[in-house]
Amino acid sequence: MNAAIKPLMKESPLKEQVRLLPLEFDYPYVYEINCNIKIPDGYVVDDIPENIKMGVCDNGAEYIYMSQSIGDRITVRLVFRLNRILFSQDEYSDLQTFYGMVVDHSNSQIVLKKAE
Repeated sequence: MNAAIKPLMKESPLKEQVRLLPLEFDYPYVYEINCNIKIPDGYVVDDIPENIKMGVCDNGAEYIYMSQSIGDRITVRLVFRLNRILFSQDEYSDLQTFYGMVVDHSNSQIVLKKAE
């Protein structure tokens, strides 16, 4: 069985190793996905990404992922918030690490297997 939810990010937009000027995004935004997935008959959850909540730069950016499997349903809630548009060059390293963690986590998968 192969079903996919589009990952939040495939790669980090912050690729420079050193930042000499402040980083400015176009606008603050919230990206949110809430879904309820019915597990097909004859399948069970084999692996599900861990729940995580993290913020960076005094919550200038936040990432929340919560999922759970109950009975024949999986519920998933993903929230990415960019709460401000301007980050200093001193915050760049922390922001770059945060984006890398978001990319890694958002590319994880829910794995189903045939029930025994």
